[in-house]
Amino acid sequence: MTAGLGGGGATADLLRHCDAWVLTLDEPLGAHAVLTELVPALHELRAAAGSRDWPAVRAAMAGHPLALRLLQDPLIARAWRRGPQGVASDTALADLLLRHPASTALVDAATPLGRNLYTASAGLPWPEATRERQRIVARLVDATAERRHGATVLAVNPGLMREAPLSSAASRGGIARWFALEADPAVLAALHSQMPLPWLHPIQRHPLEALEREPPAANVDLIYQKTLELWDDDAAQRLIAAALGLLRPGGRLVLCNRVAEAGDDAFWSLGTGRARTMRDETGLRRLVARAGPRRQGAVHTARTMNGAIAVIVVEAG
Repeated sequence: MTAGLGGGGATADLLRHCDAWVLTLDEPLGAHAVLTELVPALHELRAAAGSRDWPAVRAAMAGHPLALRLLQDPLIARAWRRGPQGVASDTALADLLLRHPASTALVDAATPLGRNLYTASAGLPWPEATRERQRIVARLVDATAERRHGATVLAVNPGLMREAPLSSAASRGGIARWFALEADPAVLAALHSQMPLPWLHPIQRHPLEALEREPPAANVDLIYQKTLELWDDDAAQRLIAAALGLLRPGGRLVLCNRVAEAGDDAFWSLGTGRARTMRDETGLRRLVARAGPRRQGAVHTARTMNGAIAVIVVEAG
């Protein structure tokens, strides 16, 4: 797979491997074997092809029988389809990434091959990092409550807030108010029905509009955004500036963003998907420096162990 990477010969070589992988899928443990070989092959090919030639590789893969069979996996199908645009939450995709029990019906409805593929795909770096990201956010919420009992937390586009049950602070009274800014009425309705908790306050507003014009609270202890890759640089900078202005001195802003260099990103980028702005820790720090230089204090890194999602914690000065 290394000879002539980046040219048409490498793409043809990949497609020949895909022909064989179509058959391998039907073997015992075939789904795991195929993804174990396909994902790094795509990562290597994209690195050599560059942004100019990569669209041609994607187009060639899109029509291959292997890609069509991979779509039997509910996670791959959801990640590759266009889905919601802008910053709206895709709760079904999130639950599949998290292996949350709410995704069981989607997995059970898949074909046997689709279920085998899901077992393998849910173990790739992005899904693994997504699950770790939830644990990181929950730990930061608990740490916030330890610093100031009765803290105020503000979640920006949190979806169904699967991180909330992982936090022990809220159930012990350590969090007085946990606001959730979401534009999607269906997500808000689900939050109201699934987590009817006195300290949880779902608010239906476009998050950026709410932060800039009518924030739900001031002197907030913790603000977090789990999917900043869905925000372009201009919107992300505005979010950061507004959030830093709402934090009490010493309060924390948590920003999470997928990283382009992750080993499975080329694989997930094969579909039409959603527009994403990938950023590493350096890119996130650059956004913070531009958005809030006078309100910014210390910046800490909390990247996921596999490096697929960058996480930084910004303290308000």
